[in-house]
Amino acid sequence: ETQYYPAMLQSQVDWIVNNRTTRNIAMVAQQGDLTNNANTTEFATAGSKLFQLSSSAPGLPWGVLPGNHDFGNITNYDNTFGPSTFAGQSWYGGSSSHSSYQKFAAGGRNYLMIDLEYNPSSTVLNWAQSVITANTGTPTIINTHDYIAYGNTRSSRSEERRVGKE
Repeated sequence: ETQYYPAMLQSQVDWIVNNRTTRNIAMVAQQGDLTNNANTTEFATAGSKLFQLSSSAPGLPWGVLPGNHDFGNITNYDNTFGPSTFAGQSWYGGSSSHSSYQKFAAGGRNYLMIDLEYNPSSTVLNWAQSVITANTGTPTIINTHDYIAYGNTRSSRSEERRVGKE
């Protein structure tokens, strides 16, 4: 997260940009907690670094989602990473709430990446299913925050979603 580790995020972005071709990087996925306090400064830092992927590695699909720390001020997240900020990116598929999806190709195949916000509602999960249904046969990767807990078990939030509880 950008309160304590902005240089680490920059280093990761630089590595991706510098190694995109040699490592055959086809997609970049971020998994939330971009910030610690969800304030404007932390989101601006995250945005300035992550959007370098679009400017320094044109055409490289990447996805982002809000983790629990980012929901402290979800308006700041939306202003930085909402659908309008991805306008013109051919790989950006769309969004529901604070979740989104991207399309990308790797190894001669097409894929979907669905980025689910922390603690997605049934509405968001239904939207994700509709994206998968609309792209039947396309291998799909689900990227989310807080799915696996310590001890390699599902987190309590993901277990609730698995069994259909709210």
